[in-house]
Amino acid sequence: MLSAPTNGAKTGSNYYGNVVSFTCGSGYELDGDASTTCQVDGTWTRPVPTCTGESGGPSNGTVTPTDTRSYGDVVRFTCDAGYELDGEESITCQADGTWEDAPTCTAVHCPEPTPPENGGMYGGSFSYMDEVKFYCDQGDYAENIPAYRIDGAATLTCQADGTWSGAVPTCTRKTCYQLTALENGIVTGDTLYGSVVQFRCRQGYEVEGDERITCQADGTWSGNVPVCRAVRCSQPVPPDNGDMSWSHSYMEEVVFTCHEGYGLVGARSVTCQHDRTWSDSFPTC
Repeated sequence: MLSAPTNGAKTGSNYYGNVVSFTCGSGYELDGDASTTCQVDGTWTRPVPTCTGESGGPSNGTVTPTDTRSYGDVVRFTCDAGYELDGEESITCQADGTWEDAPTCTAVHCPEPTPPENGGMYGGSFSYMDEVKFYCDQGDYAENIPAYRIDGAATLTCQADGTWSGAVPTCTRKTCYQLTALENGIVTGDTLYGSVVQFRCRQGYEVEGDERITCQADGTWSGNVPVCRAVRCSQPVPPDNGDMSWSHSYMEEVVFTCHEGYGLVGARSVTCQHDRTWSDSFPTC
């Protein structure tokens, strides 16, 4: 003997060949086949269906309770982390088998970031899990446009609490490393990208190497720090019947001597000067 489904009804008899039909009460829907037939062996071709009311959970959220969704039932909605409810928190199953307007779960929004000065930003969506990427101006040395490097995280992600994963980075003008001091010389210029540093030697010295180098966009210099070498005077010649020391660079002194039996006529020593001349004439013996 077939029974009617809970919250429903059946029509028809239980004899061989008879068809029994099922319906649900107001506010319920049939879950299963609407009819079944009595077979020669006394069994039915289909099981008895059920009558239920249905309400699905929202995308990116859940609905509770999940086991009773019948006429008159109330269900409540919650959203997953990173999403917020748009609509009523709870709805009721109505007599016509429909639910009151169900809410939706929408992604939380983070505030629109401000691009860094001397830089920019990629990305125009600022909802949960969205990313924005930042960049700094690369500059153009030929056009005398400075270059900048990024300080901070280049990528930020909108988090579940509506905040960004970090602070907006800044763009700092690119610089080169500090140059070593130039012994016996002077360095002029700064370390900013595109700047030209010049090297000058003190009186009596001359530059051996690059006289100027440029700070490049990758933070390196276009050349190396030169050295200041002492200038040299012309090589003196020892006097006939005499001898001398062999120094002839700036500030160095050449000392003359005569062989036994000869006397020195003139300066005993001469010094190499900054203009590559000697401080006196060479003596004779």
